[in-house]
Amino acid sequence: EQLKKIMGLGDSGVEIGDLRRRIGEAQDGIDNLMGQGQGAAMAHPPSPGVQPPAGHASAEAHTSHEPSDPELEENPAVKQYYEFLDSLVVNESDKEKLKKIPFGYKDAVIIARKQAKNPNLPTPSIEKTIEEIMKMPVDVLKEVAKFGKPTLLMTPPNTMAKKQEAMNEYKPYVDKGTNETQNDMFFGESENSTLWGPRPAKLQVTITDGMPTMPQLSFELLAKKWGERYKAIYANLKSRKLRMITAHEFAGLEQMSLMNYEKAKNNQNHPNHQNPEKEIVDFYVSGHNEVVTVFYQPEQSLTNLQKIPCGYFNSGTRRVGFDWYDPSDEYANLRFRPSVQV
Repeated sequence: EQLKKIMGLGDSGVEIGDLRRRIGEAQDGIDNLMGQGQGAAMAHPPSPGVQPPAGHASAEAHTSHEPSDPELEENPAVKQYYEFLDSLVVNESDKEKLKKIPFGYKDAVIIARKQAKNPNLPTPSIEKTIEEIMKMPVDVLKEVAKFGKPTLLMTPPNTMAKKQEAMNEYKPYVDKGTNETQNDMFFGESENSTLWGPRPAKLQVTITDGMPTMPQLSFELLAKKWGERYKAIYANLKSRKLRMITAHEFAGLEQMSLMNYEKAKNNQNHPNHQNPEKEIVDFYVSGHNEVVTVFYQPEQSLTNLQKIPCGYFNSGTRRVGFDWYDPSDEYANLRFRPSVQV
């Protein structure tokens, strides 16, 4: 009861378990900011009530160890891209994040071909990809620079059912405590449901925020129900020429993170070798890291919002999950990932 008073909850009827969760999430938020350093935390102040801190406590761990590619660094297109970035008015830390985007090209191609179940899937060249990135509006690139981990994705135009098959064929996760292996993907609605949004008409190249765990929302947003939060985030991203990640993109991002998990697990020199699960996107741990990423829906869905789709990796059941929440829910585990088409 004393804690409730300290947190300004009064006689709100908040259960002790929920109170513990809120305190834990508040501590995570403090740790995130302390991990960034004051300069980084203030470099991109959040938009009122919507934009979370630009970085995350583990951001450094997910940039410093990325392998170099001497051949790619010598590519004339990459050198031209670097010159282009030097002309942008962004701070050095943001510029470094933008410079890393082309180095995710190979992984983007690997995952696109896995998701398509086609090892010969045609994909744009690295030169063409860089050319298209440089054509993006400068104000949008500056928004991308604020992402915790700008990540290149290539999403094939196949069905969600086919992507499910691809996910079920690649299950590298093993529980460290029990040695139990990863289970097949879970869907809260049919894999063919329109809830997962329209599939791309063709191979879609995008940049999304690939941070394993996105920062907590503002207290202003947490005071709202899921439906109100979703609409507020939707409008804010649209005003910045961004959108939420789609379910089809998230399938690729989740599979990419599982590939990164496997790399960390098998490489003794990797910073996350001892805890490779830190590489997995939205690694949901009950009572500790209860996070899910919500998916984009067409704007007309907002007028009669009935279900809010989301995705995560459930550590308890050891599987990727695509599920949904009711707009009236109030849980604090909603996160979002900005994305933009190249």
